[in-house]
Amino acid sequence: MPTITSLELVDTRSGPVVRVFLDGRFAFSVDPLTAHQHRLAVGQVLSEAEAADLQRQSALEKALSAAYRLLTYRPRSEAEIRERLVKKGFDEGTVEAALEKLRAQGLVDDLAFGRFWRESREALSPRGEHLLRAELRQKGLARETVQEVLADFDEAESALKVARALWPRLGKLPPEERRRRLWGQLARRGFTPDTIQEAIRQAEREGNGE
Repeated sequence: MPTITSLELVDTRSGPVVRVFLDGRFAFSVDPLTAHQHRLAVGQVLSEAEAADLQRQSALEKALSAAYRLLTYRPRSEAEIRERLVKKGFDEGTVEAALEKLRAQGLVDDLAFGRFWRESREALSPRGEHLLRAELRQKGLARETVQEVLADFDEAESALKVARALWPRLGKLPPEERRRRLWGQLARRGFTPDTIQEAIRQAEREGNGE
């Protein structure tokens, strides 16, 4: 069976790795955590099965590290993480193992992600149900999950929130132009014509002190 003849810690673009040499030849690289957990040392004898297991575990640790970095910026859907890991070159088995661990840790939850996405949109950039639904589907959420996320969504309230915010900013325009501009803004956010019409009517009434 092959014997570890050298271990080299090397810095790479994706982080430090330990290069493992068997019988004088480079065999594979593992992340430092895996090397430490397995107490790799010069003179240690490895079977082919042990070497393969080391590489699998190391790949999993690297995939998890990449996923954790993604999650530091904002929550992600399962599909988003899967896509990014595949692009980084991880094989399907490693990606699925990483996702399974992330789910167990509560770091990947499509329902929670969908609610986060809806809440952030409602707070920063309200939009219609059709557009919001399309965004969630684009993020890879299942139809059933999207349906649950939007079960109590009030499109009329979201449209009115936008109309109330924008109506005063258009105050210097003639009434018809003011309505036309506001209509365009609401339409681009995916609100339906009936919802837009009612939101503009309500914002105008409130603006006139009615």
